[in-house]
Amino acid sequence: MPALRAALTGDATRLGCFFGAYSGLYRLALGALERARGPSRDSNAFLAGSIAGLALFCETPDRRLTWSHYLLARYAAGCPAGGWDGGR
Repeated sequence: MPALRAALTGDATRLGCFFGAYSGLYRLALGALERARGPSRDSNAFLAGSIAGLALFCETPDRRLTWSHYLLARYAAGCPAGGWDGGR
């Protein structure tokens, strides 16, 4: 029982809420955008990711800043030096 109690602390549940909300919002937004705009639009994933970023409000303000820095670094590492070419 102590292990279960330790796993369900406020910090752990907030992190679980963030991951669940992020993936859920992303899939929901991507499906809605593909239905409305067509599945071949490259910008659908970008817009869905932007909408899913609202899941950061599940976290505390100091953790939001940490996640924002991490996601910005991941975005910068994924973009080519000459700019984003849409995967072409």
